[in-house]
Amino acid sequence: MTDTAKELRKRQILESALAVFSEKGLERASMDDIVRASGLSKGTLYWYFENKEALTVAVVKFVFDQFITAANALVLASAALPPEQRLRALITESLSASDSAAPMMNIYMDFFVQAWQQPKVRDALIDVYADYVAIVTAIIQDGIDKGAFRPVKADVAARSIAAAIDGVMAQYLLGNPVWKMQETWKMLADLLLDGLTNPAPSDTHRG
Repeated sequence: MTDTAKELRKRQILESALAVFSEKGLERASMDDIVRASGLSKGTLYWYFENKEALTVAVVKFVFDQFITAANALVLASAALPPEQRLRALITESLSASDSAAPMMNIYMDFFVQAWQQPKVRDALIDVYADYVAIVTAIIQDGIDKGAFRPVKADVAARSIAAAIDGVMAQYLLGNPVWKMQETWKMLADLLLDGLTNPAPSDTHRG
């Protein structure tokens, strides 16, 4: 089997596992369920992934790598914009991407639950968060260097933004009818940008 064929087979397994995890939850889903969903043999599944933990780690990376790839593409596409506009676009896109993935987002919290129980899952989540935080940190630091943002610790600010997005997603997953997601996204972006942006010189002399 060629490397390309192996990658396609692996992707087939990951997509099947993601569908099963989304439907049944990580705890209830079994390797046999994934065998049936994929249409592959049990031997093939275990040739690629030795156990459910290894498969769960791979699914975590599979899901979040797509998110990180989209974030990097957005950063490249908006490179000519001012830092504050790039950061707003990234925050808005991060929330929008989460919304568009709503059908599978019931496993979002499952990943975190499993992270408490399985160190390898926790390490995978830490790695993907580090990738996202690095993207946000670079934009914030650029804004600081250009005088657009206040001289904060860029990495701490980036982690705070990631945590804020997680908080919105948690409320989304609860299905709270009070939360208007579009309105919440805009407000969150406004609050985060207002907190980072250097006031215009005239603003500092008001009052």
